[in-house]
Amino acid sequence: MLDYYNKDQYRFEFKSIGPRNNALKILEQNGFDYDLVEDFAGHILKLPKFSMYAPILKNSIATKETATERLFLMKDLAAVHFFMPTIKSWGNSSPHAGSCR
Repeated sequence: MLDYYNKDQYRFEFKSIGPRNNALKILEQNGFDYDLVEDFAGHILKLPKFSMYAPILKNSIATKETATERLFLMKDLAAVHFFMPTIKSWGNSSPHAGSCR
């Protein structure tokens, strides 16, 4: 499984289903829990670069920063929907939930 581990992101990354399924079996047999994300669409929160973001960062799986925005990969759609009202109440003019290109 070491070949599939991304140590910078603290996660396993698979390009095909076979190795992924084998790794999931090994994790389960050894008592590990996992969050499987197969499609990032809808799990991304995008905020303008200089927006407040600390609570979202604490609840995200991964982040990426561009020149104009911060992207947060959330664990599930419930987390995305949970934070949308909070983001709007902060006055962020353009929060967005969706896929990342």
